[in-house]
Amino acid sequence: MPLEFLHTPDPPPNLGKPLLEMELPSVLPEKDIALNKLLADLHERNFIRGDEEDMKLRLVLDEALVNAIKHGNKFSERKKVLAGLYETPTHWSLRIEDEGEGFKPSDVPDPDDPESLLLEHGRGIVLMKSIMDDVRYYRNGSCLVLLRKKG
Repeated sequence: MPLEFLHTPDPPPNLGKPLLEMELPSVLPEKDIALNKLLADLHERNFIRGDEEDMKLRLVLDEALVNAIKHGNKFSERKKVLAGLYETPTHWSLRIEDEGEGFKPSDVPDPDDPESLLLEHGRGIVLMKSIMDDVRYYRNGSCLVLLRKKG
C-alpha cells in the first residue's frame, strides 16, 4: 500500500506563534548549525524530554534539512532553506521549506514493496511519520511541516 501523507499545492496554514525562524544556504555544513539551533530551542522550551527523544528528533531534522538542501535545492548556494519552530496551545511544529520544484507523491517508493528495501533512498517520510504525530507537505512538496502534540 502506498505511503499516505498530505501533499498539496497550497501554502501551509498559520502554524501558530513563531518561536524561531532562520534562513540557511543550501550547503551541508549550515545544516548542522540549523539543526543544533532548533534542537537547543526545543530543549529550552521543554518540548524534548530525554536522550531518546533528542536522538529521534535529531534524526527527523537531519533528514528534513538534508532533503531540502540535496533534493529540493540541489545544493544550489543561490537557493535558501527556511527552517522554523512554531507553537500553538496544543502542539508545536517544525517547518522546513526549500526553493525547489517539490515532488510527486507517486515518486515516493511504497514502503511495503519488497523492492523498496533495496533502494538507497525513499525511507525518509516513513521515518518522519514514525516519530512525529503528523507529516504534511505543502507547495507541491517544497514545504514540509512536522507536527508534535504537547505533553
